[in-house]
Amino acid sequence: MSVVKLLNNSVFVHRYRDIDPHIRAECIKELCIWIKSYPASFLDDAYLRYIGWLLSDRSHIPRLEALKAYITLYALPNIKPSLLSFTLRFKPRLLEIALKDSELSLRPVGLSTIGPEILEDDEIQAVLQSIASGARCEKFVIEVLKETMEEGGIKAVLHQLEGVGATEAESANARSKIDQLVDNAWSSEILHVS
Repeated sequence: MSVVKLLNNSVFVHRYRDIDPHIRAECIKELCIWIKSYPASFLDDAYLRYIGWLLSDRSHIPRLEALKAYITLYALPNIKPSLLSFTLRFKPRLLEIALKDSELSLRPVGLSTIGPEILEDDEIQAVLQSIASGARCEKFVIEVLKETMEEGGIKAVLHQLEGVGATEAESANARSKIDQLVDNAWSSEILHVS
């Protein structure tokens, strides 16, 4: 364990800012491994901030690796509660990646990092607008649908979709995508609420 801390203090803190984006990405990948392996030592804002900082990297390579690290850590049940303050702190950046990132391939990955439970209504509306414009965000939509069904019905989501598209054709396109997602979710029992 002391070797890992020594590596962090002597190598990582300098290399995560390296000129080569691949090295910056590798640093985040290794930090994620350290956090998973030694959560008592590394699951702390002092280390999580590096992931958050690289969400704003000028290159898409470290941004993608930071998103992957976030998704990997969030999937671990014993770590998820400790990430809440990180999520709230970097929520604006995660949402910006999901909706406006210059690298279009990062937008769906960004959408998969945010769940409806941390978003305000206007932010959910912005994500639904993203659906109308063609973004792939099936996971987010399924989460919204599951949450809505648990609260009493799917009509609320469909009502939100009414004003999503700027034109009637875009609204119809968004409704069609949601219908397809709902059909796929029902057939695969993703939306099964017990």
